[in-house]
Amino acid sequence: MITVIVSILSLLFIITGIIFIIKKKKEEEEKNIAWKVIGYFILGGATFTINKFPLPVGFIIFILLFRPKINRKAKTYAAMLGLFGFLMNVSSVWLENYMFERPRHIELATTNLYELSFTGQYEKLQNELNISDQAKLNEFTIEFSKSGEINRLKFDFIEHVNETEYIDYNLYYDQEKKQLLIERMRFDSRIQYPELPPVKDFFYMIDKIDLKQLANEEEYQSFKLFGNGIKTGFAVKEHEKYVIENSELKKINNDSLPVDETYLLKICGSKESTIESCHILEYYLYKSEEVYRWEY
Repeated sequence: MITVIVSILSLLFIITGIIFIIKKKKEEEEKNIAWKVIGYFILGGATFTINKFPLPVGFIIFILLFRPKINRKAKTYAAMLGLFGFLMNVSSVWLENYMFERPRHIELATTNLYELSFTGQYEKLQNELNISDQAKLNEFTIEFSKSGEINRLKFDFIEHVNETEYIDYNLYYDQEKKQLLIERMRFDSRIQYPELPPVKDFFYMIDKIDLKQLANEEEYQSFKLFGNGIKTGFAVKEHEKYVIENSELKKINNDSLPVDETYLLKICGSKESTIESCHILEYYLYKSEEVYRWEY
């Protein structure tokens, strides 16, 4: 939107500037002066991009190689007007990226994990930032106390906007403001994207886990639930294990191991109030074909 507004204002200024140069800055009559002024304007605004960094090569060429003998002032002004157009375009793109990527905050429905609906919170985030249902999880970590108070929350996910653009979202829990801090950045490629699980389905799965019951049954004072969107093989025989089947969490035994190419969530506990090191308590396994079964 910012780019569109700046582009319209720049276009109006440039058209006015070209007319002014033709009418007021020519020093003597010259055949096709209007077309020549426009040509010098185009030359002044010509760019060449190196590693996504635009350079005003047209204006540099004008300074080094062009020495107009007739209406030199008008043609110089036209080239400078082209340079102005280049600078306005660069600054509008920079401003739009700054406004898009600047950190922002969003309210948490509650700071108590046991009362928090991850699906509901994510839908609120979707509405605020216009995120599609195609966004996919990259990494997730949440640390919480036995009472359910959130101590730390971090997750990042990726949205595929079009063939050449991806948006990487990073979210953190701001303990001072009791809000989510959101950072996002545009990228032109994310190779692992097709393999990642959908964010919304992932959070719906987490809402199925009874974390309060688990915390109350354990002697630990703080807990961490964490995982990522990378598929892995699983053959760990220690600790409790659950798998998603038919949209339900079901306990599995060691006879079902190993499991090939599964997404994995872990929960661990610590006897300290903060997580320095923790002991694994449970594993949650799921495959993409199971995640897609969730019905809201």
